[in-house]
Amino acid sequence: AAATCTVRFAVTGPVTLGALDWSVDYSAAPGGFAGSGSGVSCTGAGTGSAFTFADHDAQRVLDGGLLSFGGFATPGNLASCSFDATATPVAGDFVVSVQGASDVDANPVDPAPVVSVASIDCGAVPTTTTTTTSTTTTTTLPTGTCRHWIVTARATAGTAGLSSLQMVLDYSAAGGAIDGSGATPVCTSGVSGALVSLQDDDAKRQLQMALISLAAVPIPGDLVSCAFTTATTTAPAGADFGVQVLDATTTDDLPASVTIGVQVRPDRTAQGCAGTCGDGEVVAPEQCDDGNASNADACLTNCTTAACGDGYVRTGVEACDDGNASNTDSCLSNCTAARCGDGIVHAGVEACDDANASNTDACLGNCKAATCGDGYVRAGVEECDDGNVSDGDGCSGGCLVPPRCGDATGDGSVKTSDALRILQRAVGMDVECPDWLCDTSGDGKVTTADSLKALYVSVGRSTTLACAATPKALVLRLASPVLLGSVDLNVGYANALAEIAGTGAGVQCTGIGTGTVATFVDNDASRVLQASIASASGIQGPRSLARCTLAASGVVKPLVLPVTVGSASAPGGAPLAGVQVRAVPY
Repeated sequence: AAATCTVRFAVTGPVTLGALDWSVDYSAAPGGFAGSGSGVSCTGAGTGSAFTFADHDAQRVLDGGLLSFGGFATPGNLASCSFDATATPVAGDFVVSVQGASDVDANPVDPAPVVSVASIDCGAVPTTTTTTTSTTTTTTLPTGTCRHWIVTARATAGTAGLSSLQMVLDYSAAGGAIDGSGATPVCTSGVSGALVSLQDDDAKRQLQMALISLAAVPIPGDLVSCAFTTATTTAPAGADFGVQVLDATTTDDLPASVTIGVQVRPDRTAQGCAGTCGDGEVVAPEQCDDGNASNADACLTNCTTAACGDGYVRTGVEACDDGNASNTDSCLSNCTAARCGDGIVHAGVEACDDANASNTDACLGNCKAATCGDGYVRAGVEECDDGNVSDGDGCSGGCLVPPRCGDATGDGSVKTSDALRILQRAVGMDVECPDWLCDTSGDGKVTTADSLKALYVSVGRSTTLACAATPKALVLRLASPVLLGSVDLNVGYANALAEIAGTGAGVQCTGIGTGTVATFVDNDASRVLQASIASASGIQGPRSLARCTLAASGVVKPLVLPVTVGSASAPGGAPLAGVQVRAVPY
């Protein structure tokens, strides 16, 4: 679905700019900037500088220009543009290049400053008319003994594309004066990115204003706001201020008409001018005051700033807001709608939620707990999962691959690689090849004849395999290709269907190899075998480390029991990390 995003551009590097030209190639971005040509929806950052933008839809290039008489200081934000996205854009989708830059004295800036994407937030044809003058006025009446006011000249109607304006604000009938004097009246521009020049003539009681904007001036919109002090507590009215428009043109240098109204409101920050919530002025203890009755914007009707958890859904910002901090209902505490994959378990709806879409861990991508028979193989737990819990179909009811005589690797099938491993075991190589799977003749030893039988089976020749029904021993094997000096480990056999012969320190386990020293302790209650194995000359892996006698038959799964390596070191005592030891029924 389409979304409107705000793309913000910033300048890096400390420099004061007088002029800057830059362009943005957005051909790789999913969408386009709102508007087109000079009507693209972009605004410059800061005040006292003029910005111009042109969007070339066909080339998918946005050009921007900055002009500043007083200097545009960086680093900092440069401009922001509305972007109609068909998918979520990223900064790399926009390639920004600087065409030229100069300082306030028109000297080239070298090296040129860098313009980049600072952030991405998701979620009129001019007409030729004559210049007109208007004194449409409004006022907000004060209370108490207030003598300080804010006088705002506001464009209420006019020609689209207004770009320059020269006007006179006459306050001779208002019973007071604009604060400040000459070229420094206490006034602020209401047009972002415009160059504004002001001159207050105290003798004539007139404020002259000239405004130039490379982008169209918003209509309706504030032009300038000035502090005004009266001699008495009598409230001035908008009608006390006269407005004369001397000149107005569009961005195409055509004559324009504009209707200007004057609004007067108390300066709520001044003594005796305190206001109330809803009057549009922020006065402590108010956090905000936007003068409307909406609870769906940034300021609530109780003059507190809208925030997630206040119980009101802010338009364009929050997906939901149920007024609580619970993460187990349909709306999370961060005011996003609860969904599978957000990492939070929603009571009565989800069994789990691990914030990923994997179907091979304990929580499936549909937020259901992984179980044998769900059709997904759980890594490290299940060997297979055919979507049922039936035996005899190649995957057991416990989601394990049934062992097969001749299957030296234990993967459920007999292949030529199994025949090779049996042959390696037959000639005395220390490879992992359990007797109950590799002794295909069942004569109690692994020979080359056993390898040949496995080879016959792998190519489909009819032959009889007669492995022992169950393993007789448990072999501990160093699986890592390291030179091991010593290792301490625990083997858990709680899920095995057999017991290790002996108990405590009398468990029937022995180390394998000349010079190997091994001690063993079997905890029957917890079904954990503890082993410490060491060799002064070192044990080169992979190879067998120890062998324990099994007292009872019947253990066929798991083929590999879980082993926890507590510590491991090389000969001489240097620690070894990542050492792996396997416990394999033989």
